[in-house]
Amino acid sequence: MHPLGIQNHYVERLHKLYFYNAPTLFVTTWKLLAPFVDPVTRAKVECVAPSQAQDCFSRSFNMDQLPGFVEGGTGPTMLITDVDLCRSDSLGDVKLLTAKAQQLQGLQAG
Repeated sequence: MHPLGIQNHYVERLHKLYFYNAPTLFVTTWKLLAPFVDPVTRAKVECVAPSQAQDCFSRSFNMDQLPGFVEGGTGPTMLITDVDLCRSDSLGDVKLLTAKAQQLQGLQAG
């Protein structure tokens, strides 16, 4: 059994995880910790430098589906293309979530 029991609850949920243009400190830390990670999980994690992106991502993705800010990607540079959505009041969403959380706390308190 895994010491934290995480593997027993979340078995094989991840196909592949890419860390694109990760800071050097993160990559170094991952290289130090990777030997302690389950080999199956470790094989699913990949740190990708911008110079390797086109070669790496073209094996798994259609390059026209990747945003333009990813090296070799030919898709749109903005992930959100709805201008009205970009201008919307994001604080309104936060206020709504806060109100829902307060309602839930009130129900839990009785």
